[in-house]
Amino acid sequence: MNLLRTHDQATLQDTLIACKESLIHLRDATEFITRKDISSRLDTLAGRRQIFVDRLTTALRQLGDLPADTDPDKETVEKALNRLHAAATTEQPQADFLRQRMLSEEKLLHTVNQHLQTGLNELSHQLLTMLSDELRHSLATLKSMHQDLANSEPAGHAH
Repeated sequence: MNLLRTHDQATLQDTLIACKESLIHLRDATEFITRKDISSRLDTLAGRRQIFVDRLTTALRQLGDLPADTDPDKETVEKALNRLHAAATTEQPQADFLRQRMLSEEKLLHTVNQHLQTGLNELSHQLLTMLSDELRHSLATLKSMHQDLANSEPAGHAH
């Protein structure tokens, strides 16, 4: 592995880490949300995100780079803080938990769209364009689930 990464390698590494973090949090949400229909939809989103983690990993290897991993300690702390925040700061903890996921997905979409404005090779650009489309789909799904939970979750219901 070269010590200096190309623009495409650095961009895909950044995106891979963000997607892995997103996947971890989507999986955590499937455990936190008690409604089976919502949890099942979150599991589907996580499965779709895993596909992009795999694609990004493959693309990085094709570019001659080794895929990076997330910091497990950081992820453990973030998961605990997300759960604590949802439980302590709102009367609708599950809806708030989904709102946190929406904000993270919006941030990831913004980052991916910024990367698309840079000079990526065709393969990297196509991959990030597909990911951007997937993130828009995920956001729409999360918004729908959030609205559904916000309308049905009793105030003060903690997980």
